[in-house]
Amino acid sequence: NRATNMANNLQMGDAGVSKKRWRTNSSNVRPSHMTQQAAGEIDFDAKFPNGGLHPHDPTLPPEEVVNCICSLEAAAFEDDLLAD
Repeated sequence: NRATNMANNLQMGDAGVSKKRWRTNSSNVRPSHMTQQAAGEIDFDAKFPNGGLHPHDPTLPPEEVVNCICSLEAAAFEDDLLAD
């Protein structure tokens, strides 16, 4: 899951994603990850409230990444914003 999220982050940047959101994928979610999801859409280059750029960010402490099954989701693309 770590490699997938890191690859998704790179691919989203290359694809022109301008907004992202943290997505929890379980009914057994740690409270800190519910906070990340509750942040909603944020700028692609921004950090989530826990200081990470995406789930499994290697800069996060182990308690934020071990056994995490969260994912990163694209919320908006540059082209979408330019069309408005």
